[in-house]
Amino acid sequence: MKHIFKLMILTGMACSSIAFGKTIPTEINTVTPKFDHLKTRGGECWVDSIASNRPDAWRCKVGNFIFDPCFATSKEGFLLCDYNPPAHKEGFLLHLTKPLPAPTSMKTTQVIPWLLQLADGSICQKYTGTTPNTDKGAIPYYCVEKMKLPKNCDSGLIEDSIKEGETWTVMKATYCSGEKVYPLKTKEVRTVDVLKVWQ
Repeated sequence: MKHIFKLMILTGMACSSIAFGKTIPTEINTVTPKFDHLKTRGGECWVDSIASNRPDAWRCKVGNFIFDPCFATSKEGFLLCDYNPPAHKEGFLLHLTKPLPAPTSMKTTQVIPWLLQLADGSICQKYTGTTPNTDKGAIPYYCVEKMKLPKNCDSGLIEDSIKEGETWTVMKATYCSGEKVYPLKTKEVRTVDVLKVWQ
């Protein structure tokens, strides 16, 4: 009975992105700020967003706290910050205390996701600071896992590994630090389906 139960668990994990024998299409969400009921905080934005390449996305701060991305809204002088649907965070409205600066980088026409929810239950988000480098390449997205990782190990998405389609996929790496800081040693690399993206 124990073996049957274990097999059921493993089968469920392996088919986490499959419904009745078919893969689940990736849900693509474009952030459209809504602000009727959100709290408002004063702050400023000083540069384009690092997390998102949308032309209306900014890197902002309230006191000593940085929020990236913050999205411009239809309400002039207000941006939506700290928005994270998988974490059940509606965010807050940033009331600009200074005008937005001129953009400092060219925005591409192809919008890249800044937040992904994977079929294995993890949530992955763009780094806005130093990007880790591993023996398998750079890791521009870090992942928050449901399961505890081994000591001194983290997980993230390998650079340029996001593959679009009806069901998006990514190459996800678990990497660990050792005596040498770089390159970080890759412990595991696997392909994972993407359930939802926000861009």
